[in-house]
Amino acid sequence: MLKKNLRWIVPLVVLLAVVALALTITPLATHAASPNVTWWTY
Repeated sequence: MLKKNLRWIVPLVVLLAVVALALTITPLATHAASPNVTWWTY
């Protein structure tokens, strides 16, 4: 029973971690990139 649950839980946790990282990194990356973009355009 536990092993069957682990087969479901582990990928789910990994997926949630990836989504959380993506949501955290994307705004930071865009925020860090926007001053660089404005810098290059001027």
